[in-house]
Amino acid sequence: MEEDLYDGPFPKRHTNMPFLGARDDSGEWRPVAEPEGRPLVTVQDAAEVRVLEKLGNDNREGVERGSLCLGLKPPAAVMVKGRRVRTVLEAQLGELAGYTPDWAA
Repeated sequence: MEEDLYDGPFPKRHTNMPFLGARDDSGEWRPVAEPEGRPLVTVQDAAEVRVLEKLGNDNREGVERGSLCLGLKPPAAVMVKGRRVRTVLEAQLGELAGYTPDWAA
């Protein structure tokens, strides 16, 4: 996953992997959403945050101002509500980083 050896369009379009999250005060990952609960996402290769207007089979259709390519790994400087945010994919990779083949041996 860290080497991008996956079908990039599928997780962007059909999973929660591009949704943004941040750690809360207790260190737990929480979704970052707008006040009505709709998830936030970023545009691929940009720090631009957008609202996913509706959940469905294709995430591209749920973004305001038309369809676009969602980001799985936004730039490090993306902040929402004063917190550094990461995508679900980035958060999962970070949580699993310590579980190496050496760890499992």
